[in-house]
Amino acid sequence: MYFKDIVLNEFYNSNFKVNFNETYTIHTSYNSDVNSNLQQYITINNYNNDASVVILDKQGYYVSCIGGVNYYKNGFNIAINGDRDIGSTIKPLLYYEALNSGFNPLTTFKSEKTTFYINNDTYTISNYNEIYENKKITMAYAMATSDNIYAIKTHLYIGMNKLVNRLKSFDVNSEKKAILALGNVSMSLAKLTSIYNTFSTLGYYNEPKAIKSITVNDKIIYMNKPKNKKILNSTTTYVLNDLMTQMFDTNLNHKVNVTGSSISPYLNAKTAGKSGLTDYDSYMIGFNPEYTIGVWSGYNDNTLLENSIVKGLPKQMYKIAVNNLMQREKDTWYKCPSTVTMKLVDPTLFNTGYRKNLSFYNS
Repeated sequence: MYFKDIVLNEFYNSNFKVNFNETYTIHTSYNSDVNSNLQQYITINNYNNDASVVILDKQGYYVSCIGGVNYYKNGFNIAINGDRDIGSTIKPLLYYEALNSGFNPLTTFKSEKTTFYINNDTYTISNYNEIYENKKITMAYAMATSDNIYAIKTHLYIGMNKLVNRLKSFDVNSEKKAILALGNVSMSLAKLTSIYNTFSTLGYYNEPKAIKSITVNDKIIYMNKPKNKKILNSTTTYVLNDLMTQMFDTNLNHKVNVTGSSISPYLNAKTAGKSGLTDYDSYMIGFNPEYTIGVWSGYNDNTLLENSIVKGLPKQMYKIAVNNLMQREKDTWYKCPSTVTMKLVDPTLFNTGYRKNLSFYNS
C-alpha cells in the first residue's frame, strides 16, 4: 500500500490529460516478492518499533518501498516523509571528499579517544563501545570498522566546508560543525538511498521515482525518463566503492569487528555498503551495479533505541533483500577503470596478518 500511494501521487502530479472512461496501465519496477518478504520479516520481528525500506534500481526507479510496520494502523510513510539523523552512513561522502583532496586508502590517523577544541567548543569523541586501536589506522580500516576518530580528523583536516558543499550538491542543507562527520544531519531514507544510488551508478544522480511509463491501449502516453545528473567523479567513486566492500570482509576483524560481520557469511552476492547507528536510529545502506538498498529501524516518536534486535534489524533485512534480488550466477561488479590500479599492500597496515588488494589512482 505504501508503494501504491507513491505511484498514485506521481500519477496525479503528472502533466498529461486523463480522458474519461479509458483504462490506464501504469508500469513500474515494483518487485512484489522482495517487498512481501521484507514486510513479513518486519511483522514477525516487531518490538513495537518502526521500520522502513527503500530499494532503487540503477535508473532510480523504486523496486520496493515500505514506509512503516503496518499501513492500516499508520499510513504515514516514514521512508519518504520522515527526516532522521543519518549517523555513520554519512562517512562515504566524507571519504569521497578526502580522496578528492589527496587521501588514498592507506592514509592514516591515530585512533584513540580524543577531545577536540574548535571555535571555543569542546568535542569529546568516542568510538562505539569505547574500543580503539590506539595506533595509526588506514582509511580502509576506518571505513570497515566505522571508526569515529578517523572520521572527525579527516573532516577537520580537509576542511569542514568540503562535506557541507558535497551535501549541498544533493540539495541537503547542513551546518559547518565537527560532528557533521558523524551524521549530525537529517534527511529521509529515500533521499539517503538516492545518494547511495549515485555511488552505485559511479556518479550519476536520479531523484527516486515510481512510474516508468503509462500506456493506454498499448500506446505509451507518458515516459518518466531518468535524468542522470552527473554529480560525482567516476574514478573517485570507483575507489570509494571498493573501500565500501571492506565492511563485509571479516579477515579485517581485530579489536573491532568489521560492521558487516553479522551478515557477510550469508550474502549471496558482492555488495558495498555502510551501516549507521545513532541513539534513535539504525541504518544499513548498500548497493551493487544493479540495485541500491536502504533500511532503517527505530521509533517514530524518538524513543531511545536500546533493543539489540531492533538495532540489528536493518542488516538482517538488507541480507534478505540482497539474497532475493541478486542471485550469485548473476553476480556483477564494476570494471576497474584504466585510471585505477590494484596493489597488494603490507598486511600490518590493517592491524591483521591478512594480505589485501586495494584500489589506487594511477600516478
